[in-house]
Amino acid sequence: MGAGQFSKIFLVGFNRSGGEWFRDVFQAAGLRWRHDRTGELAANIAWHALDDSRPLDRWPRLQGVSGLQRWNRPHLPRIEAFRQFAFLRAQFPDALFIYNDRDPADWIASRYFHRDGRFAACEARARGCELSDLPELWLKDRAAHKLRVLRHFADDPRFLHFDVTQDADEKLIGWAAPWVTLSDLPAARGIESSADSVAQIDAMADDLHERARQPRPRPAPPDMDFVDRIARHCLGQMAEGGDNAALSNAAAFWRPDGTVTTRQGKPLPLRRAPTGQFLAEHSDQARDRVQAVLNQLLGFGLRPPLALDMQDAREMGTGDRPAPEQSTLVYNRRPGAANLVLWPLPGYHDLLPEGAPGAFPADEVPFEDKPDLCLWYGNLTGKPLPHLAPGLPQRRMAHHYLRALAAGPDAGARRQIGQALSAVTRYRVVSRLHGQPGFGMGFVLPPKHEEAGKDRMLSKFLSPRMPETWVQQGRYVLSLSGNDTGSNFLSAAASNAVVLKEEDEWELFYTDAFRPWEHYIPLVPGGDDIEERLDWARSNPARCKEIAAASRALVAKFAAPETRRAWMAAVLEGLRARYR
Repeated sequence: MGAGQFSKIFLVGFNRSGGEWFRDVFQAAGLRWRHDRTGELAANIAWHALDDSRPLDRWPRLQGVSGLQRWNRPHLPRIEAFRQFAFLRAQFPDALFIYNDRDPADWIASRYFHRDGRFAACEARARGCELSDLPELWLKDRAAHKLRVLRHFADDPRFLHFDVTQDADEKLIGWAAPWVTLSDLPAARGIESSADSVAQIDAMADDLHERARQPRPRPAPPDMDFVDRIARHCLGQMAEGGDNAALSNAAAFWRPDGTVTTRQGKPLPLRRAPTGQFLAEHSDQARDRVQAVLNQLLGFGLRPPLALDMQDAREMGTGDRPAPEQSTLVYNRRPGAANLVLWPLPGYHDLLPEGAPGAFPADEVPFEDKPDLCLWYGNLTGKPLPHLAPGLPQRRMAHHYLRALAAGPDAGARRQIGQALSAVTRYRVVSRLHGQPGFGMGFVLPPKHEEAGKDRMLSKFLSPRMPETWVQQGRYVLSLSGNDTGSNFLSAAASNAVVLKEEDEWELFYTDAFRPWEHYIPLVPGGDDIEERLDWARSNPARCKEIAAASRALVAKFAAPETRRAWMAAVLEGLRARYR
């Protein structure tokens, strides 16, 4: 390392411009560098820029950073923290900055095909535009940002403009010499197009030109009878009294003064950006859900006060569990539960019309041409059903049993874990049908349960991560309850397969519209009748095709933009009335 001092090196160009190559170059020179794929660093920088405080203190050992954006969480605010170069320079006066650049045509193609097109889809969704609009928007953005960066740094020796398409290694080596000694730079600069071939890029250009020539269809007016029905279902029942102690620890209260707090009144770490959106400093499930919902509500013009509890398995308001004191936004509830207003869970229920950026992939294979397979893949979640384990002393969520397996239980504890899991629908079904002819299924466990997955009680049932199109790869798809209802139901209902859905009694915003034997084939709680229902389905292929078509049409109705906005607005109007 050279004699000069510096605190950090920041890459302030756009993605798909050699960020990983710079990481490899500087890591080879001994620097601790992070090319971030999570959006975590970008969120931290954006958060601290709001009050002009120093960012990245959570990572004091980092010497170089790149990938300063968050794009792959479309339900959360899109962040491009590399645009905060002036703020970063003020906070780190001794930092080094590199504007990583590349040939613009190659850059557009690389972005367009990045992650099999998912990046472009997220960009179009965030910008509210068509895919065909992106190249022009990207080029304008690129030109404006580049001009701002070059003007800001001017002749600053701590700044380098480096074009990974054409600049020689010696330019980077010579510039870095006062601070870092570089040598033997990797020949491959990581700027290969994400496309499979030049022909694919040409096809992309032709497709974009064709899309641009096509007239933009006017959205159909909403079906107001449908809108009113969904809004009534979501608003549910009201009741006097109640107790907010029934709410989860992740519940949030949007107070009249605009602050967001826990139910105990402690402020949550959320700030308002200049755009008006709420931002969180770092990501966790509870806070992500709060900021995503609040930002949705701002888009509808809603103002505080409001209570929300967007956690799984909201069982309050039934049995001996009290309802909350006020109408509270949730994404799930039990039948008859009062003061719980249903709302889509961002990131799971963001329905979009088929073909729109971010929509479920179109299913091109008709029902009759699909393999005669019954499929299910997912996480092991859920709670033992009482009628399947009446003697179980305590019913806990599956993740408790997974943690116990990871700890290496003794024989007695193992028997209890086995008894409990055998009453959890997902384990009960997979352990019975995994490997059987005509079935494809398995558990896709998150990293936190990796150790539990090594246990013999689970290891033979594990599956690698599946593409989201797995619901299209057979004629029959199971939707099995987890912590609450099956999270794959809507994606399966949007396919040409027929859904076999466990009747779990959870209510979500869409459940009142989907009817058994009309939109799906019902299963008893626990799924013990799957084989019987499949026998019926295989004997009635024409009826199954009709059921699949009906469910697909209903998903499309929910996803129609004008209809979706109308029923969501109607729910919020009803909610406003309750807070007056």
